[in-house]
Amino acid sequence: MSEKSVRSKRSGKIDLSKLNVLIVDDQNFVLAVLRQSLLYAGVANVKVANHPRLALKILQTEKVDLAIIDFKMPEINGLELLRLIRSNKIDVVRKLPVIMQTAFSDTAVFRIALQLDVSGFIAKPASNEVIMQRLYLTLSQNKKIQEAKYYSKFVIPKLAENSISSNKGENDKYDNFEVIKLNGRHVSISELKPGNVLKGDIVDNRGQLLLAKNTKISPSLIEKLNQINDIARLEDIHIK
Repeated sequence: MSEKSVRSKRSGKIDLSKLNVLIVDDQNFVLAVLRQSLLYAGVANVKVANHPRLALKILQTEKVDLAIIDFKMPEINGLELLRLIRSNKIDVVRKLPVIMQTAFSDTAVFRIALQLDVSGFIAKPASNEVIMQRLYLTLSQNKKIQEAKYYSKFVIPKLAENSISSNKGENDKYDNFEVIKLNGRHVSISELKPGNVLKGDIVDNRGQLLLAKNTKISPSLIEKLNQINDIARLEDIHIK
């Protein structure tokens, strides 16, 4: 089912009664809780998969309008699953809106997810209100997805098991990012506008790159930066 088919033709609003969502997480308890939350909110059909291989099988055989995938899973993590989705030869699978759910604020996770055209981020755990807000926002976007060969070239590095958790405390959560100090206009994320260009790299306090300078800011990127900011605080940004 396409993104347009779950929207009302008259209002453009998302029709939850026609929506098919896939949740992918290796923890069955998390699957059960999130599934129940979506069903309670009115989502018509919620499928679950406790392993990425099962998720890929479902995507290739059943109708799915949106997937919510956890990052930290054994064997195949969420980034690897996202790459497999984006490099899939089946057009409807490759273009699937995908929301990444994570409790970790490792910069590499966000950077690679952005490169793989993730549709959005959710902190784990998240309230029902936040989950539904992300769902509506993601399905209202018209994101251009590249051809499969573009994504197949990405190599997902082995990320450390001790990645910083966003649930460790406020101090851990809010000192994770900084910006290289360059000349240019200094703004907060809330002041970013489409068409702005980064004057400097956005890096974390270990020097890991999130976004490179000269990146042009789009509306969807602003929203994703705000979502990342909910998980790992971004400092003010220099723009041209």
